[in-house]
Amino acid sequence: MRIDKKKVFCELLNYELPEPQQLISELFKSFDIRVRQLNANVTMGALNNAHGDWYEWLIGIAAWNYCIDNPGSYLTIPLPNVTQFDIATLYKEDIKFIIQELRDNVESRASVSLITSNPDFVIINPEKLDFSHDKSNKITHIDISCINSFH
Repeated sequence: MRIDKKKVFCELLNYELPEPQQLISELFKSFDIRVRQLNANVTMGALNNAHGDWYEWLIGIAAWNYCIDNPGSYLTIPLPNVTQFDIATLYKEDIKFIIQELRDNVESRASVSLITSNPDFVIINPEKLDFSHDKSNKITHIDISCINSFH
């Protein structure tokens, strides 16, 4: 059985950030219990799959808020999966060219596509971006639009 991960995540948190001292493992245990109370057909596999996204969202929100609260700190940005975004585009042109050349050579010689999954996050110096440490940019509640902003 599939879980609507975004909706369930927001609802289980009551659209609020978890307490900073709450362990993620304990939070997920409570999520699992509540999800199974609502639908006993939800499998552990479905929950484990949801845990991965939920973990990324919690880390992404915490990292974003940390950067807002600590000017000068680097910004951690979650990345979408490889079908939505090619990580090579983040590199300078000469490195991007080498990556593409390697992909092309492997494909032409071995008939294999050299595509790897994206990392979960990249760390960027916000001084290189038009980034504001304005406290109004801090994430204070969680809804689906907040989650969608990570992908």
